Amino acid sequence: MSYQWFVGSTGDTSTPVNNGTTSTIVVAPPNTTSYWVRVTGACAPVANSNAATVAVTVCVPPQILNTLKDQTVLAGTIVSLTINVAGSTPSVSWFANGTLIAFGPTLTTPLIQTTQIRAHAANACGSADSDLITITVTSPRRRTVLH
Repeated sequence: MSYQWFVGSTGDTSTPVNNGTTSTIVVAPPNTTSYWVRVTGACAPVANSNAATVAVTVCVPPQILNTLKDQTVLAGTIVSLTINVAGSTPSVSWFANGTLIAFGPTLTTPLIQTTQIRAHAANACGSADSDLITITVTSPRRRTVLH
């Protein structure tokens, strides 16, 4: 038996696969592509397979689109930070002083002490980190009344 693989729809012999003369082939197309094989034997008529499609999806690494800024807040103030991320379905994690504290594009948390915060975005093809920012926490000033 002899084999010839082709790119395209079954029966379209205009694009043979280079070195595609074995019963199996290994392919790595840059985009979604269909393949089929024609089998020829000594005694039987030519047989064409159904086309098999190799689906290629593009994975885009995460990219952080905005910059977080240092802030100064009063102790107990709820801080809300949002990170905008592009890429193929990235997940976002938030870290405070190096410890994982939350997931999602927005962090909302009360702070009672000065804290360094960063966001980490990741997907199947990469990751990105925001700049490390410092949220400085101050105590409310107390008034002293003299009599």
